[in-house]
Amino acid sequence: MKRPKPRTKRRPACLSGRERHRSPFGAGGLWFPALDRWEDLTLRPGADSREVLAATEPKDDLLAFSHRTMLDAYASADRYADLARRPRAATYPDIVLGRQLELVAGLIKVGFGSRVYYAIQPGYDTHKGQLPRHGDLLSELSASVAAFQAI
Repeated sequence: MKRPKPRTKRRPACLSGRERHRSPFGAGGLWFPALDRWEDLTLRPGADSREVLAATEPKDDLLAFSHRTMLDAYASADRYADLARRPRAATYPDIVLGRQLELVAGLIKVGFGSRVYYAIQPGYDTHKGQLPRHGDLLSELSASVAAFQAI
């Protein structure tokens, strides 16, 4: 009798963003969240525990490392929140690629320092009605890239 393979559910790399896309890197088919809105970069209300961290003194090296790491994460969250409040330099189309390129442009403009940014435009895997669908996709791509170049 052959035993069925246990079903395992793949977990995302982190739990942020609204949409998930399959990573093009690696054969494992890792799914990752797509951050495509400025709100994705801000802390949820009530998620800030800096007061608790500041009130306690770590008693060992591991706890001190954990405190520093969390405080660094909060400093990054403050930077993201500041970025989210800034006025936009260009008007982007309200589509996945447009929102992602708007976010990338903002991060580049403030000197975020990442070497690689990843944006995706889903929808090219069509099997019928390709001509009109690809025409729409290319128009969206053109509008998104034009707004991105305007910064």
